Amino acid sequence: MVTATAKATSRSKATATAPRSAVALITAGALAHIAFLATLIGSASGTLLVTAALGPPLAAVAAYSLWVYLRGDEHAPSLLGLVQVRLGSTTGLVVVSLGFAYVVGTGALMARVNYDIWGAFVVAPLIAWIGIRLGQKVFAGDYAELRTAAAVGLVAKAAGTIARYWVANSAYGGRADATSYHNNGREFAGLLYDGKRSLAAMVPHSSGTKFIDELTGLLYALVGSSRLAGFLWFSLLGYAGVVFTVKAVCRAVSGLERKRYAWLCFLMPSLVFWPSSIGKEAWISLSFGVIAVGAARLLAGRLRSGLPWVLAGGGAAAMVRPHMALLGVGGLAFAALVAVVGRRVGPRARVGRPAMFAISLVALVFLVLLGRATLEFLNPDEVTTNTSVVTSINDILSDTERRTSGGGSSFTPVNVRGPIDYPEAIVRTLTRPYFYEVRNVESLIPATEMTFYLGLLLVSWRRMVRAPRLVLESPFLVYAMLTCVLFGLGWASFGNLGILARQRSLVMPMMLVFPCLPLPTARPAFAVSVHDHLPRAPLFGVTR
Repeated sequence: MVTATAKATSRSKATATAPRSAVALITAGALAHIAFLATLIGSASGTLLVTAALGPPLAAVAAYSLWVYLRGDEHAPSLLGLVQVRLGSTTGLVVVSLGFAYVVGTGALMARVNYDIWGAFVVAPLIAWIGIRLGQKVFAGDYAELRTAAAVGLVAKAAGTIARYWVANSAYGGRADATSYHNNGREFAGLLYDGKRSLAAMVPHSSGTKFIDELTGLLYALVGSSRLAGFLWFSLLGYAGVVFTVKAVCRAVSGLERKRYAWLCFLMPSLVFWPSSIGKEAWISLSFGVIAVGAARLLAGRLRSGLPWVLAGGGAAAMVRPHMALLGVGGLAFAALVAVVGRRVGPRARVGRPAMFAISLVALVFLVLLGRATLEFLNPDEVTTNTSVVTSINDILSDTERRTSGGGSSFTPVNVRGPIDYPEAIVRTLTRPYFYEVRNVESLIPATEMTFYLGLLLVSWRRMVRAPRLVLESPFLVYAMLTCVLFGLGWASFGNLGILARQRSLVMPMMLVFPCLPLPTARPAFAVSVHDHLPRAPLFGVTR
């Protein structure tokens, strides 16, 4: 009995202490074999490929079997068991096998497609790792229940990126903004490698469209100029913006249906599709996520940790579109005023009413500066020191309506003549297109999405009934509501459904807050008197 036990123990030790040199040799040989196969794909015949693929593994198995036979060790582990022990489990072996297959597939693509495609497969594992780690890091501790939604959202984002790439390069024939950004970015990266531009000069410092050109050039200089890879990197920026927003909203809104909100944000078609290409939407989505994190901290009274986030997000958005920065920060100023008036700065407030009032003043000054910058950005030829704000805004709205009314997805926007038209303009801007406005396949998907959103609001009527009261109690809900209202008014003059749906995707996370508000608490079956909670006086010296 003792002898059998000793033999079993020796066998397990032999298996657990399999030679590392053998595993290293097998791994190196496998990598060399894969590299050799990659050079043959596309040029060798099918028979030669099969022989080259199966020959070395069979030779390795035969050599290991001969080595075991010559040693005379009948308890030596099998070749598969040896590798499995070093990897930890069968799952690890499967993962490594899939990794090898991925490398072989990438090698096949190198011989069959151009660099714009296969270059993405080289960096895709790195992008996936960053996205996974981001979700794990942000949704830690009490928010770990949201990691599954974040992981599924990352996969959906990858699918949306491929769809966006196909639409931009096949459906539109390359006539998209992403093509211009890609070409200019590749040119900027080439200047760096030719020695005509320094690395410091590659840091984005311009404004508007040129900022995205410089950002794309810096990205290409670091990770290569594959077009599909560029889409994936920018898609990661948009994904990070959604992750930050989900965390900020879940932290700031007490009682929020976290899982529902996370799943909606990660799977809504407009959030999966639009901020998933080389362009401004992905960058602004990231900027709005950073602003949301800062807003959640500021409105909770955490001035030192919140203000840098707001300034960083607002500045990043202002570099591309000042009016989008105005949208992202505008609601925060009024939300801070609500926090001052109602003294609702969170249970862990670290600043008092004077400090919150100072934050409101700074936010209002920032709004004025952003407002002027927005007027100059949208209408640079007409804005002068003598031009009134009302005149400039009217000119911009008229020009916007004229420029966005072309194409097959055009419609007649709401004519906003005064405050009486504000509600209709806000509702129609936030919920268009409707099914009766669908003219093509491109407008059918957003129409379906908005119909789903309206249905979600309808079935969540109990939550919506509580919305006015909750808004008064939560400054962050004031911020979310005003962001939606400002978008509804500011973009009411847009006359193209495609442009409207693309721009609305940037405020969609704030729109999704309201159908995820907490349900009203159930009323107790019987009333409890307040006296039942008071300490009772002793009766004849004995406490009842």
